[in-house]
Amino acid sequence: MPRIFRGVLVALAAVAVGLSGCTTQSPPSPQTITWPQEATGAGRLLLVGSGSTLYAVWGDHAAVLEGPEARPTATPVPVPGGGESHIADRVQRIILDTSGVPWLVRNDQRVTTFAGEEAHPASAAVAKLATGSVTTASGRVVSDRLVADEGQTVVDATTVLASTFTGVRIANPAKDLILHRVTALTDTDLAGRWQTNPPKTVSRMPVGTTVNATAIDLGPVHGVAALSSDRVAIIVGDSRATGGAESRAALAVVEGGLVRRVDLPALCPTPNDVSIVRVTDRQVLIGAPAVSAQGECPALSWSRTWLRVDVIDGTTATLGTGVQNVAVVGDRVVTATTTQSGRAWTTTFTWGP
Repeated sequence: MPRIFRGVLVALAAVAVGLSGCTTQSPPSPQTITWPQEATGAGRLLLVGSGSTLYAVWGDHAAVLEGPEARPTATPVPVPGGGESHIADRVQRIILDTSGVPWLVRNDQRVTTFAGEEAHPASAAVAKLATGSVTTASGRVVSDRLVADEGQTVVDATTVLASTFTGVRIANPAKDLILHRVTALTDTDLAGRWQTNPPKTVSRMPVGTTVNATAIDLGPVHGVAALSSDRVAIIVGDSRATGGAESRAALAVVEGGLVRRVDLPALCPTPNDVSIVRVTDRQVLIGAPAVSAQGECPALSWSRTWLRVDVIDGTTATLGTGVQNVAVVGDRVVTATTTQSGRAWTTTFTWGP
């Protein structure tokens, strides 16, 4: 046999051996959990990912999944201080602080650990924001300041962010909203301002422009995420606006005393349908209903479009469309779908590669 041909055969044999050693890794099987029928207060699954862990809450029950092979188990979320669970104790949202630690926001706006047993040290100070009256620099007395349900997040174990608004917002939700930085002892205005006429809202800012954080009207806030100790992402938009910029969700970053508008595809600022979760110190995961082909926004939608947005360079990746829930766990994307059969609700978690 010629030497050259023999060399070709040896090379082909080596390739065949190498290929025989390759295996195709199949994706992990979906995980399912059927929530206890005694679980109360569930309107939508709450889902976030941090590190290698997935956190889910359904009503007053929670599940923690340590990877795609874990067997999810539902356990009751404890009530701070013990005792029976009441409407005020039910969980509204799961939020992540700048270290990726999960926290729970309760119906009465208390922020507690994910274990549910301890309140954040600044929770009492946030509650005080909604008491008493406020006199603005112009001399106007505001006697009905309230804390917005959607405007709370945690920076770290000592500091939270909370947004307040006045009763005027019921008639005009673009007015009188301020984002506060709150500890147990301090309260600092971070962004927003009191009523202006005409209002200059974030939604009307050109993408990429920057203004002083206290020289802009935020508009209705639908979510806040603390990305670092000095970088905050907020979602705003007026669901009651008929057309125009305010009728679409807008993303802005508060950093260094400035507010910067970040580009965002057309999404709807539908109340209770918008989600924003920290992924890294420069990325957020945003979920919201998509605008219909007719340019309309739904009154309520379980299916949402999910985007991973880099707030520094403005790049956007679509992680899901028409999906109930999405979470980022490490370098994996997890989707979750909750269905009903009789009185039972079952959630299926599907892990991407």
